[in-house]
Amino acid sequence: MNTESKQLLFQSQRTNDQKETGYGLGWYVGKDKNGHRIWHHAGDSFSGSSNLIIYPDDDLVISFLCNSQIGTTFNLEEIGELFYKK
Repeated sequence: MNTESKQLLFQSQRTNDQKETGYGLGWYVGKDKNGHRIWHHAGDSFSGSSNLIIYPDDDLVISFLCNSQIGTTFNLEEIGELFYKK
């Protein structure tokens, strides 16, 4: 994927009064509580759920799949904290 396409996907959209929404094109974008940039999305269906978080500056991707809908409530940022570069 080229740089321009990535910027479009992971850039926060803005409201008419220019406030950032925290949502790009299909991805939530922002920073975790420690200031690490993150891109993330979660979803569920009748009998399963998934959660994906990307730390683009840390070359880290965490994926969580679950055989119930409860997986969307799992906080992947807590796992991400275990992998931060020291």
